[in-house]
Amino acid sequence: MKKSRRSLALRIAVIILLIIIILLLLRFCQPAPRQISAPHLTGGRLVTLHLGDAVVTGFSGTIRIDEEASNPVDIDATLPPGISPTDRLFIDVNGPAARIFDNSAPEYVWDGRLWNAPLRRTIAAGEVGQVFGVAIDDQLYPNIYLSATSAFGLNLLTPPNTDEAYPSRVTTGRPGAYWMPGQFGRSGGPGSIWKVDGRTGRISLFANLEIEGVASGPASLGNLAYDPVRHQLFVSDLSTGMIHRLDLSGNDIEQFDHGVVGRQAAGLTPVSHGAVPPLVTDSNFDTEDPTTWGFAAPERRVYGLAYHRGRLYYAVAGPSQIWSVSIRTDEDNPRIHGRFGNDPRWELDLPAGSLPVSDIVFMDDGRMIVAQRGGVIGSYDYTDFVTNEPPRVLRYSRENPDVALTPSRWILEPEEYAVGYQDDHRNTAGSVALGYGYDALGHIDFDQCEAALWTTGDNLRGYEYVDREFIAGGPLVVHGLQASPAGPVREFNTPPLVSYFVDYDDRLDENTHRGHMGGVRVYRMSCGRYCVAPIGALGGIGPAAGPIAGTPTAPATGPTSTPPGTTPPGTTPPGTPPWWLPPIVFLPPIIGGVSDDDDPPTGPSSGTCMNISGQFTCDSNTGNWVYSAAVQDTSSIGIDILRTVSQTPGVSVANGPEISTAPPPALFSFSGASPGQTVVLDVCGFNNAAAASGEPYDCCRQTIVLNMPQEVCSVQ
Repeated sequence: MKKSRRSLALRIAVIILLIIIILLLLRFCQPAPRQISAPHLTGGRLVTLHLGDAVVTGFSGTIRIDEEASNPVDIDATLPPGISPTDRLFIDVNGPAARIFDNSAPEYVWDGRLWNAPLRRTIAAGEVGQVFGVAIDDQLYPNIYLSATSAFGLNLLTPPNTDEAYPSRVTTGRPGAYWMPGQFGRSGGPGSIWKVDGRTGRISLFANLEIEGVASGPASLGNLAYDPVRHQLFVSDLSTGMIHRLDLSGNDIEQFDHGVVGRQAAGLTPVSHGAVPPLVTDSNFDTEDPTTWGFAAPERRVYGLAYHRGRLYYAVAGPSQIWSVSIRTDEDNPRIHGRFGNDPRWELDLPAGSLPVSDIVFMDDGRMIVAQRGGVIGSYDYTDFVTNEPPRVLRYSRENPDVALTPSRWILEPEEYAVGYQDDHRNTAGSVALGYGYDALGHIDFDQCEAALWTTGDNLRGYEYVDREFIAGGPLVVHGLQASPAGPVREFNTPPLVSYFVDYDDRLDENTHRGHMGGVRVYRMSCGRYCVAPIGALGGIGPAAGPIAGTPTAPATGPTSTPPGTTPPGTTPPGTPPWWLPPIVFLPPIIGGVSDDDDPPTGPSSGTCMNISGQFTCDSNTGNWVYSAAVQDTSSIGIDILRTVSQTPGVSVANGPEISTAPPPALFSFSGASPGQTVVLDVCGFNNAAAASGEPYDCCRQTIVLNMPQEVCSVQ
């Protein structure tokens, strides 16, 4: 009898083990179903964005429409004579023009596989049309801004004839022609900027750009940048070459004309904007010929933008260059506060023959990362939207010290990041963003403010000749995002096996498409003056660790020689971290010429059980200063509640004493604090479930010292 029981127990154990193995195989060898959640309601506040989320734009896709009705039908449906299946291929107004991904917990170290990051929200093409540029402001509930684009082609319709039930696609302008639904959004046009409200999630038309009463032309807009010091937005217009400056109410308050002002400042012949944008009713307008779309002359055409330490950096198309102009600061004089300065300057030329730069981002130490995008193509069948030239992601560093013999203050030869597995690992779609790093468990690490570099790309996991090497990481056709450590460049992460890949469009079989991805921004707080990347922070691998377990091995794709002064991949010299980890970065204080936005964020704590860092914002509805805090639990308590009490007489935490850390950031709203006052908080962090159990529970006790902003928080 005992033997029978032991045999039965053994069989049960084997069955359980097999079930576990099957579950693990399903977990790691196939993409999990996409998790979707609406804007999150926590503690009475509706949150569109969580700290670390990525906002991504891309082509919304197509849908086939029946001749007789506005319903999708099978691809093999009977079509009238002279009508091809492509003639019935329309923009999918329900498809994703933008998506918000939850990047908080891949739960594994980046190893090149597909990560099914939870999808927090989809913004449909029917709501905003096709969009490329993304910006996120720093309001109490951060708002998202999306700019209209021609990057995914232009599409026209004409009304149906009396004997037809559905509009007809046309490629050339003619009387009665109009934009296809899903091209530029409801009530929008080529110059539209859309706003996604951070509190309610509501989508609204933020602005329609024009110059002297003339709306932006079909070439549409370029990219967006946000100025966190003066709380304003910049947008480039590809049809005029102008950079528009807008306040957060959507008012177009100033334009900067690089073609005239910038070029004259450098002693170059001005190139003015004088052309009238083409109309869709003009017979010369051709959706398959971008030269008819009204792009500004390359010498004045501005695309990528980035605000950094008091200057707006911008990319000019031809020849491919980076310029900058100062942004004035005078809070006592609103007439000039935030205006463009009179000091535009050339920064650098990209390598000869380079593609235009469509996006720019700065690391905290001043290094500049730029992303290129291929030339635009008009595609009637919606397959390729960019030319076949390889776009690159490049990183530039300043000369230190500045070499007087060189024309630029930047090192001429940039570093380069590898993007995607295929070809020469140059598969970016033209946008980059910096994001938080991840710990050893694959959870977001808010201490690492810029440890990951995110870029959009097409067919990122495709590898034509060695598919078998990557099958274990999930589908090979991934149009979406690549996230890699921001430190290692091309020599050290090629192919980019130390990466996460996120699919955007849920179409994992269309590997021939190019240019279907757009922009990306990650919601994060400023790093401040110091940014430290300790050993083991990226992926939690310490100096003694070997190569990442389970990482697929790719064949060599280029020269096998190791650049001078570098370490061959896979080797670790004594006393140094592994090659996939960036070195410790310590930035000394910058002396002289630093604008007010270069100050570090207020009040990082130095406890051992949790770290709290963040920044102040003004809640203009209540007149209270709010401290938006990133909370890192270093004690393994699972801190999700902070019991917070002010130790400063006359100052209280208006939304306390218990403050939720989920979703991040945690918000401390202060009442009674004077400008510049030092406030001391007693904070106890604990796990709510543990507290509710009735059993003894751990509490992380810590004192936080915050310096209130010098200015008054005013009520609207």
